[in-house]
Amino acid sequence: MPDYTHVTIEMPLPDAALSQNYHGHWTRRHRAAKVARESAYLRALGSRTFACPEPWPWPAATVDLTFYWPDKRRRDKDNAVASMKAARDGIADAGLVTNDEHLHPGTVDFKLDKANPRVVITLNRKD
Repeated sequence: MPDYTHVTIEMPLPDAALSQNYHGHWTRRHRAAKVARESAYLRALGSRTFACPEPWPWPAATVDLTFYWPDKRRRDKDNAVASMKAARDGIADAGLVTNDEHLHPGTVDFKLDKANPRVVITLNRKD
């Protein structure tokens, strides 16, 4: 029997406007957040509907993030996690958990993938 205690969602890297250090115009950040939230919502909804017939919403989940960057530049893990806030909201919108305060931080890992930069979000059910 398959194990339905985790869900994996793959997304593009977050827009630079979602960074805590972004100092540009607020409308660019707003648009980027809207796109990230909607993208995470649709991907999470797909994972929820087709991959896991588990009763939803989960009581809580830990969020493990693996960033696959296109180059070897040094990155700040705190900023990378903060740039995923809109995606966390989209996951909560999809009904995987009741709201995003039930998504607890897990591990954060940086890897290199020049051909396919992305973020892999793994949600692990927490009872």
